[in-house]
Amino acid sequence: MNEESAKSTITTLDNRMVALIDLQLTLKQIHWNVVGSNFIGVIPGITLAVLLVSHLRSVAKI
Repeated sequence: MNEESAKSTITTLDNRMVALIDLQLTLKQIHWNVVGSNFIGVIPGITLAVLLVSHLRSVAKI
């Protein structure tokens, strides 16, 4: 891979990491603010999404 391609790849990966961090924080905020009668039905899905994004971030750091 030439230097220009490497820089482009690094920039793209950095942008994806920022997007994953933003998604994880957004999902956590949603998780903390869910209220009402559908709380029990929604929380497991949100929790799973937060865990998946966290896992993706861990993999991306490797």
